[in-house]
Amino acid sequence: MANTIVLKRSFTAASQPAVNDLAQGEVAWNVADGMLYGRQTVGMNDYICEVGAKPTQTASTSASDHFLLFSDSSTTGAGYFYKAAGIKVQPSTNSLICTGNVTAYSDIRLKKDIRPISDPIKKVQQIRGCTFEWLHGAASAAGRSVGVIAQEVEAVLPEAVHTGDDGYKSLAYGNMIGLLIEAIKEQQTQIEALQEALGNA
Repeated sequence: MANTIVLKRSFTAASQPAVNDLAQGEVAWNVADGMLYGRQTVGMNDYICEVGAKPTQTASTSASDHFLLFSDSSTTGAGYFYKAAGIKVQPSTNSLICTGNVTAYSDIRLKKDIRPISDPIKKVQQIRGCTFEWLHGAASAAGRSVGVIAQEVEAVLPEAVHTGDDGYKSLAYGNMIGLLIEAIKEQQTQIEALQEALGNA
């Protein structure tokens, strides 16, 4: 059965459709202030989105708590994705800022074929920790940066490296923790063996 989408409009800024102005599933667009409204099945009209220099509503009905906001205002920078006291994506500096924790699944119930990392110390020794400057256009961060080289990691731990469609390599830095843990454990075993040998000398 075919469905018809009904789009209504208003030319009066800040004008909101009354509940009875929209049937369930209908959409109203205010061309004066950029507000887009939709009718839910629960009998009320909700904001869908708003455009403008500094939107006050985006996928939210509370002016003080944005769920999702893309702003091009001078105070945030073009394409800024913002959640108050939450997450910020700022394209002007290629930055992702989180006030909370960034986590990933690690539950053993989601894994199979679990194997320990072999020769961890040898692998760590083949990776340089270094400081560097990004080439122009590669990143917006000013000054020197610190990290490792993806190609060197790929040679010993390819699971942590991704090659994009453009051929450039990226690195899941968090995935290197397993290698470092195993390297420390192996080194500790060597230290304890040396201590025992010295004690028996």
